[in-house]
Formats: sequence, structure tokens, C-alpha cells
Amino acid sequence: MQYLGAIRYERVTERPGERNGGPDRATSGVRCEHAPGASRKVTLLSQTLEQYEAIVRAGIYPEPYVTPTSAIVGIDVNSMAGSGVRAFGDFGEATCWFWRVCEDHYDPKAHGAAWTADEHAPPELLETRRRFRTLLTRFVRDGYAPDMGQELHDIVFDALGGGWAVAGYEVSGVSIFPDALDKQLDGWWGDPEEDEYFATLAAEGKPVPPFDFSNPEHMEALERRMEQRMRDG
Repeated sequence: MQYLGAIRYERVTERPGERNGGPDRATSGVRCEHAPGASRKVTLLSQTLEQYEAIVRAGIYPEPYVTPTSAIVGIDVNSMAGSGVRAFGDFGEATCWFWRVCEDHYDPKAHGAAWTADEHAPPELLETRRRFRTLLTRFVRDGYAPDMGQELHDIVFDALGGGWAVAGYEVSGVSIFPDALDKQLDGWWGDPEEDEYFATLAAEGKPVPPFDFSNPEHMEALERRMEQRMRDG
């Protein structure tokens, strides 16, 4: 369990088919409780290399949720879903998401449910795994550095055969909270036409306070903002 301000984070895992009774892929996140009977899912921070790799081996696609250290990742997608921006819990879980994409690229029948043993994996997949492990090892040891976003792009680009136009996905940019927060708030934070939280404050004649990661209402508004950006592309 980890506490950030008034918010309590607890890791949870869903296996395929558990959500809505459907055949969804497994997902990983944490339950965030900030009031009796209320909860929402975000992603726990600071895992080990073994924990990150276990997410990929289990066929889990980490869900996009907002945390104080979220990785904001631009994703170009060659599909009907279109391109967009996702806020993963941290850079490690963003890396796991793309690692799993690459695993399924090498074995399209797996659909997030299988892991090819190293002794049976093709050389290209072994090299991709090595690069992902090296990147995650560095992240766990040193924290995020700007060149890691470019390295994630390069790994995915090389593994998928030349970018989204060929294989479906390409990393188009990575930024990290809290450094990336101002960009996300600019032109949006405080506008009553942009979010119900601001509209309520305006109707009550209350000023909009500065953003606070420990304020559940602020986190929920930011999460709505990121979900909208993910839909709009």
C-alpha cells in the first residue's frame, strides 16, 4: 500500500474475461480510494524489473491512468481506433504496454495470453526482449531520463518493422509528470466549459485553486482530461 497525500493506492490485477464478463485482455493497475465507498483505478509506482517483466509475461496490458508520475505517451495507431495520447502510471508500465504489443506482433495468435520461452523464440524477439529489459533496468535504477523516450520509440520502431504504417503502433513522444503537468493544464485548467469540476466551482462562486496531486477532485478532473485526449487523438 502506498499513500500520496489523501489518496490510497493498492495494486489490483484483472485476468482476461473478468471485466464486464467479456473476453478482454488482462490489465494491471491499482485501486485508489479517497472516500468511503468511492474508488477509481490508477497505477502503482516504483516496481522492480522482475515485477515489470511479470506484467508482460502474464499477458497484461497496463491500463492508462493518471498518477503523480504518469508517463504521457503519444501513440500513432494505424487502425480505426486512431492515434492519441495515453497517461500510464509511470514510464515502466508504458514500456510494458509496448513490450506486450511487440510480443503479440511476433506471435499474433497469442493476443496477450502467451509467452514464448526464450529457447523457442526467434532471434529478433530475443533481441527485442534484451532491449526492453535494458531500458527497464535503467529506469528502475536511475529513474526517467529524456533519452529513454527516444529509446522506447526506437525499440518499438525496430521490432514492428518500421513504424505504425507497417505494424500498427509508433511512439510519437513521451513526457513525465510532474514536469509535463503545465502543458496538460494550459488553456484547460479552470475553464468551466471544459470540465464539470470547474463548472461547479463557477456556479458556487468559488475560485479555482492551483492543481494539487493530493486532491482527489483534481486527479479525477485530470483523468477526464487525459481520457478526452486519448479519444480525440
